[in-house]
Amino acid sequence: MNAILLLLSLPVASMGQAQEISFEFHAATTARLGVPMKVEAVVRSAPGLELFCDLEASTTDSYSITKARITRSGAVEPGGSAGPLAERAFDLELLPLDIGEIPVRVFWTVQGRAPSGLRRVESPAFTVEVPEPDLGENPQLKDIKEVRSARSALWPWLLLAALAAAGYCLWKRRKTAGPAAAPDAAPPDTRPAHVIAQSELDWLERSGLWEEGRYKEFYIRLTDTLRQYLERRYGLPAMQLTTTELVSGMRAMEVERRLGQAVKDLLDRADLAKFARWRPETGQGAQEIHAAREIVQASAPKDLAPQPAQAAAP
Repeated sequence: MNAILLLLSLPVASMGQAQEISFEFHAATTARLGVPMKVEAVVRSAPGLELFCDLEASTTDSYSITKARITRSGAVEPGGSAGPLAERAFDLELLPLDIGEIPVRVFWTVQGRAPSGLRRVESPAFTVEVPEPDLGENPQLKDIKEVRSARSALWPWLLLAALAAAGYCLWKRRKTAGPAAAPDAAPPDTRPAHVIAQSELDWLERSGLWEEGRYKEFYIRLTDTLRQYLERRYGLPAMQLTTTELVSGMRAMEVERRLGQAVKDLLDRADLAKFARWRPETGQGAQEIHAAREIVQASAPKDLAPQPAQAAAP
């Protein structure tokens, strides 16, 4: 199988000099339907910019990017007066879901001081050929063993009689017994949405999940707290929506664009930790909780006075 080598450069102004973001892909030209294949992506960018693969945005009906793992990072000298560029290599796992020539486009989230509000870039498309599976000339299901005539068995009748007896005993017991007492339902939490969220963030801060290196559990609890808060605050089904759908719903409700972007950035970083096996930097857990608190404080109703957080979430 031949290898694909694709280059794309996007001009990015940084620190008064002309810098760029470039992509280089190495992958096989053919793949098998439903069988994951490895793609190496080399990303070069201006110092201070970091790019991470957006798994959700890079998934279509024809293929899915299921994993993205950083394999190396460093700096390269491109030559000229542009200065050094930061270089990162990623191992991507591509899962073909259709046959034929499939154009693959990968989206990347940009972090750092990107100019002109650049937050996401799309790398160049490369094509992977997925042939139809070879099932032979006359594909048919074959019996593992020869067909045999079945003999009548006695056990179904015995089982039916046992079930009938058990059903009669159960009916008689319910008839003679009084009505069962209904279990006590947990009282609804009537606190304001922002108070509940701050209380759950207090619990997460004291949980020790981050200090124990349980980053995936930490981000799952953090994003659940944020989504449940947005669901209570705006009435959106935030727990069932994708990040893109959630942010679009907030914009449709005329929520401040800056707030929607903060929600998207936090959820995108959480996806990296949950799905891409990305190891965050030391101390980033406290920063993530602080970011969630700022989202809650900025979106809480202005006519409600701040209330102290009550008992921590279980």
